[in-house]
Amino acid sequence: MPAKRFPLYGFAALVLCLSAWALSWLRIEPFYRYSFFPLWLGYILFVDAVVLWLYPHYFFGLTWLCIVFLLDPLNNVLGRKSTLAHIVGKDWRFVVLPLAGLCCGFFWEMWNYYALPKWYYTVPYVGFWKIFEMPLLGYTGYLPFAVELFALYQFALFVSGQKEDYLAI
Repeated sequence: MPAKRFPLYGFAALVLCLSAWALSWLRIEPFYRYSFFPLWLGYILFVDAVVLWLYPHYFFGLTWLCIVFLLDPLNNVLGRKSTLAHIVGKDWRFVVLPLAGLCCGFFWEMWNYYALPKWYYTVPYVGFWKIFEMPLLGYTGYLPFAVELFALYQFALFVSGQKEDYLAI
């Protein structure tokens, strides 16, 4: 069995974390005042890389959730809509996002079932009780996928400078 290589983004995260720590420790103006976010981001990405490197069969789901864990809090800090802000404000309208993702996932799997170039799922531990080609528990992956797309959409609007998003939630 070939040795697994440490992910490249793990090295980049380590460099980010160490440089932010050095800027903070040496109090280099004006960077040390803003070193918390790079330090936090580097730490999160490095821990993610280590966990996925050591235990890829158990923590493969983290790769699917990393955008939510990174962009949703960032969107909240930037003043964009985020599921975190909805939860804190006890506004449960955002629940339509995961449900819409589940509905879309059902139709995607239905179309995949009858497609000529189709894909087959070999998901560890949950590969039973299939609906179309997807295992039943695999449909739960569409719930965070919709929230992930929402966080990515809000961040893309921020980067492009658009203030309005025209979403009802």
